[in-house]
Amino acid sequence: MELMDTCFSTFQGHGIDAKLKTPLWEHKNAHDNCENEWDNCFYETPSEEDEISAKYIAFQQQISAELYVD
Repeated sequence: MELMDTCFSTFQGHGIDAKLKTPLWEHKNAHDNCENEWDNCFYETPSEEDEISAKYIAFQQQISAELYVD
């Protein structure tokens, strides 16, 4: 759940989709056809890359431990 909380801002309100916690400008730079209404899909304060990486690694380690994979 920690990885999800780091990547998405959930519980925005009834009927409101979760928002991505990544920098909007990165998506706009990567996609020439990025439409302005997509701005609403991003949370105003993105998570740090280091935090996302750390949570992802912890998630992988947890899955490996639960599946008995080395």
